[in-house]
Amino acid sequence: MTVRNSIRYIGFIIAAALLAGAVSFWGSAKSYKPVMTPTSNFGRFSAISKDGWIVSGSSISLKGLLSRGNQLELSFNPWRPAGVPPAILRATVCGTVASEFEISAETPSTTFYLSGFCEPSVVKFEVLNPFVPSEADPRELGVQLDHARVTSSIKAPVFKVDQYIIPLVAVFALVCLVAFILLGTSIAPLAAFIVAPLSYWMLSLASGPKLQALYSFWIFAICLTSGLLFARLPMFKMDQSSLSKSFTDSDLKSLSVYSWSAFSAILILAGALRFYGLDFGLPEFYHSDEPRKVAIVGRMMRSGDFNPAYFLHPSLLLYLTALVTKIFSMFGIGADLGPNMLFLAGRSVSAITGTLSVALLFFLTRRLFSNPTALIASALFAVFPLHVTCSRYMKEDALLTFWVLLTALLVVRAVQQNRVNQLYFAGLCAGFAAGSKYTGILTVGLVLLAPWLKSQTLMPELRWLRVSCTAALLAPIGFLICTPYSLIDYQTFLSDFAYERRHMLRGHTVAIDAWSEFWMFHFGRSILPGMTVVPALLSILGLGLFISKRSFQGLFVIGLVLMFYLPAEWVKAKPAPQPERYILPCLPFLAVAAAELIRLTTRSKVALLVVLAVALLVPTNRTIELASEIKNDTRKQ
Repeated sequence: MTVRNSIRYIGFIIAAALLAGAVSFWGSAKSYKPVMTPTSNFGRFSAISKDGWIVSGSSISLKGLLSRGNQLELSFNPWRPAGVPPAILRATVCGTVASEFEISAETPSTTFYLSGFCEPSVVKFEVLNPFVPSEADPRELGVQLDHARVTSSIKAPVFKVDQYIIPLVAVFALVCLVAFILLGTSIAPLAAFIVAPLSYWMLSLASGPKLQALYSFWIFAICLTSGLLFARLPMFKMDQSSLSKSFTDSDLKSLSVYSWSAFSAILILAGALRFYGLDFGLPEFYHSDEPRKVAIVGRMMRSGDFNPAYFLHPSLLLYLTALVTKIFSMFGIGADLGPNMLFLAGRSVSAITGTLSVALLFFLTRRLFSNPTALIASALFAVFPLHVTCSRYMKEDALLTFWVLLTALLVVRAVQQNRVNQLYFAGLCAGFAAGSKYTGILTVGLVLLAPWLKSQTLMPELRWLRVSCTAALLAPIGFLICTPYSLIDYQTFLSDFAYERRHMLRGHTVAIDAWSEFWMFHFGRSILPGMTVVPALLSILGLGLFISKRSFQGLFVIGLVLMFYLPAEWVKAKPAPQPERYILPCLPFLAVAAAELIRLTTRSKVALLVVLAVALLVPTNRTIELASEIKNDTRKQ
C-alpha cells in the first residue's frame, strides 16, 4: 500500500468516525423527544394533571441525561383566580434545590440547570403558595404547566457517554463495511456516507421501545454486510464448490458410516428434546389454544361427526390428533391421563413432525450444498429453543414447518432428477401446508418457482412452467383433503376465515406495523432468542455470503427465509401470546445459512469442531434449561 493510499484510508476512517459521532449525538437528541406537555409527556410526568396544574409533589423524571450541562425550560399559563398572588414554586433536582421562582404574566417561564448525580434525574416541585379552586375541586394548586423542554447550551440534550456508544459504533461499522464492499468503485465514498443520514433519520424516529428495534436493525445490517465481504477475504481460503455447482446437479456423494452415525445421533437428540416432558402441566390447562382444540377433537370422536365447526385454523392438526388418539388407545399409551390423553396426542403430532423436520432439513441441505453442511444444519436446527418449544404444543406451527420442508425437498428433487411426478406431489404437499395453517398457502410459491430453478436464468424453462402451474392447481385439492368441511360448511368457514384475517391485520391487543419496528420485530424478539445469539448472527452472515456469491442454492435459501419472514412482519398481530412462532418456518433455512458459513470458514476438522461446539453450546443449554423448567412446573405448586 502506497503512502498516498494510506493517507486516504486514514482520512476516510477519521471522516467516518466524525460522521458517526455526529449521527450518534444529534440523532440521540432528536429521538429523546425533549419537548413534553401534560398530554404528551412519554411517561415522564407524575402528579401533573392532564390540564397541566402542578401541585406539591409533582415531578418530572428524565432518564439517561448527563449530570452536568442540561437545562430544563418550563413555560406556564400564569393565570390564577382574581385576588390570588402569582404562584411561587421551588424545584429540586436529585434532592437539591435548583431554583425558586415566581410565575406571572411578566415572567411566564423559567430555566434552570439539571445538575445532580441520580438516575433518572428527578425534578420535584413544591408549591409555596397554593390555592384551592373550589369545594368540588379540593386540590392545592400552583400553576398550569404549558410545556417543558430539555436543552443545553448547544440546543440539544446531552446524555451519558454510554448512550452514544452503540449508535456511534454501529454507524461507524456500517459506513466502513459499505465502503469496503464497494472498494474500487467511484460510488464507494458516496454510498458509504449515505449510511450516515439514513442512520440519523432512523435514530431520530427510534424513541423508547423502538430503539431496541433499531439496535436489531444495526445488528442485522452489520452481520449482512460482513457476510458480503467474507467471500472476498483470502484469509478464509474458502472451498466454494458447493456454492458454484449447478442447482440441477443431482450427483450426491454417498454418506459414510460416520455421517450416518452422526445423522442418527442428531435425530435421536432432536426427538428426545421434543418428547421430553410432553405431558407437562396436565391435568391443568395453561395454553389458551389447546383446550379449545381438544374439546373439538373430543366432540368429533364422541359424535362421529367430523365437522369441527371451527375454521380459525385449518383442520389437519385436529384430524391427526384424533388419529394419534386412536393409536394411543390401541396400545394403552396415556391411559392414566383419561380425557387428557387428547392433549398428549395433539402434542405428539407436533413432536413427531418437529423431529421429522430435522431429518427433512438434512436431506434438503444435502441436495443443495453438501453432506457436512447438511449435518451442521440439522444439528443446529435440532437444538433451536424456539422450534423445540413449539414442537411440544398442540399448535399448527411445527406441522406447518414440516410440510414446508417436505415441499421444498420435493421441488428440489423434481428439478435435480427431472421427475415431474415429484413436482405434482410437491403441489399436493403445498396444499397440506395450507391445511395445517393458512399461511402455508405461501408454499405454493415454491412449486411455481420450479421453472426458474430448472433454467437458472430469468427466463423460465417452458415445459416446467406448464408442469408447475398444473402442480400448483393440486394445492387446493390438498387443502380440501385436510379441511373438507371448508367446502361442506362453507358459511362457517368464510366467517371464521374472515375473522382470522381481520385479527392478523388489526393485531391482538395492540397493532404493531412493520415500519414502526424497521421490519426487525421478529429478528430482535423471535430469531435472536429463538435461535440464540451466536447461531442467529452466523445465519445472517451466511445470508450475506449467499448474496455475494449469487448462487442459485444460496438465493433459493434466502427466498425461503423471506417467504415467511416478510409476511410475519407485515401483519400487525405481533404482541402476546407467543408471536415468535409465526417465523418458525424461517428457522431451518437460517440454520442452513449458518451451517454453510461454518463449513466454508473452517480450514480444518479441529476448527470446524470448535466453531460448531460454540454455535451449539448456547442453544443446547437454553433448550435444556427450558426443558428442565416444564418438568418441575411451579404453576402447579
